[in-house]
Amino acid sequence: AWPELQVLEINRYLDFQDTTVLTFHGTISLLRLCSALTSLALVIDGTKLGGIDLKRPGGGICNEGPQFLVLGNSPVESPENVALILSGLLPRLEQV
Repeated sequence: AWPELQVLEINRYLDFQDTTVLTFHGTISLLRLCSALTSLALVIDGTKLGGIDLKRPGGGICNEGPQFLVLGNSPVESPENVALILSGLLPRLEQV
């Protein structure tokens, strides 16, 4: 069951030419559904941030479980904005 999932490793590397990549919008939904996560590894498209409030990413959804996050070769255009989103969504992160 998703609410009991503690470790999720979807992927660490993707070839972006042939693959649809998860966005922060999808990641927000995942974090809402998987409240017991402690570790997460996935590739996300960190360039598609439209509609995300940097002060309250996810409309206030916050998952305090994950302490470790691996983003693999996730593309990022604005590291500062991605850091703001991650700190709002995952306030207990110790390592990215």
